[in-house]
Amino acid sequence: AVSDQFGVSVGISGNMVVVGAYGDNTTVTDSGSAYVFNATTGALIRTINNPAPAASDEFGISVAISGNTVVVGAAKDDAGATN
Repeated sequence: AVSDQFGVSVGISGNMVVVGAYGDNTTVTDSGSAYVFNATTGALIRTINNPAPAASDEFGISVAISGNTVVVGAAKDDAGATN
């Protein structure tokens, strides 16, 4: 969707690609998501939604993958303090 920022961060490990979309509005505005794809086929394997969505969390601003482990950053998550 407009302003989802899909592709702002990308991680690759073997045949897996993870793509961040920190502006995704899955549950609330700019809560963010990440998407895992098969690098060979382009098939979507999994959508990772923000586990504790709040407005402007920016979940997906950074991503990393190693084997089957995916890590997703949320630069403006308000757990414990503002942003």
